Amino acid sequence: MTGGFRALLLERGEQPTPTAIRTLAPVSVRAPGAESVRDNQVSLLLARLPVDLDDPVDRLTAVRAELSSLKTSGEAEAGAMLTSLARFQPFPLLAAPVRAAAHASQHAVVTVTTNVPGPREPLYCLGRELLEVVPYVPISSRMRIGVSIFSYRDRVTFGLTGDDSATDLDVLGSGIENDLRALREAATSSISGGPGSMSEESP
Repeated sequence: MTGGFRALLLERGEQPTPTAIRTLAPVSVRAPGAESVRDNQVSLLLARLPVDLDDPVDRLTAVRAELSSLKTSGEAEAGAMLTSLARFQPFPLLAAPVRAAAHASQHAVVTVTTNVPGPREPLYCLGRELLEVVPYVPISSRMRIGVSIFSYRDRVTFGLTGDDSATDLDVLGSGIENDLRALREAATSSISGGPGSMSEESP
C-alpha cells in the first residue's frame, strides 16, 4: 500500500517525503481468550507510511518497524481507554470535544486503512457459494482516500475508496499491484539465494 501511495504522489508531481502520508489504522485491542465475544474492541493508530523509500523491501521493513513502535508506545491502549470512557460519560459532556475534533484542520491524516482476515473456508447463502468479497471502507470529513483489505479463502482483495479529489485511484491500485509483485519476486529470489535477495533479517 505504501508503494501505491508513493506512485500516486510521484504521478501528481508531489515529493514523497517521510511525513507526506499518515494513515489512520484501526487495531484490535481484544484480550487473549476473548476472541469469541461478539463486540468491537478496536482502537486506532496513526502510522507514517515510508513513501520516501524507493526499494519495496526497505518500505516493508520500515512499515513493520513503524507499527511495532506504535504498538509498544501504548497509543492503541490510550485510544481504547478514551473509547471505553465514552460509554460511561453523558453524551453532552463529550459532544463539544467530539465536534471540535471532527472539524479540526487535518494536515497530516488524509487516509484510513483497515485490514480484516476473513474465513479460509467457502461461505454459502441460500445454497449459493460466495465467490468473492469486495471490501469497502467509508470516508468522511477530511479523509481523502480509504484502503480496505480483506482475505477470503486463498485470495486477498484491496478495496479503494476516494472522494471527488481522488480521481486517480487507478494509479494507487496499479502501484499496490506492482509493489506486491516486486515483494513476491524478492521473496522468491531470497528462497533461491539469487542476486538481490532479501536478507535473513528482512520480513
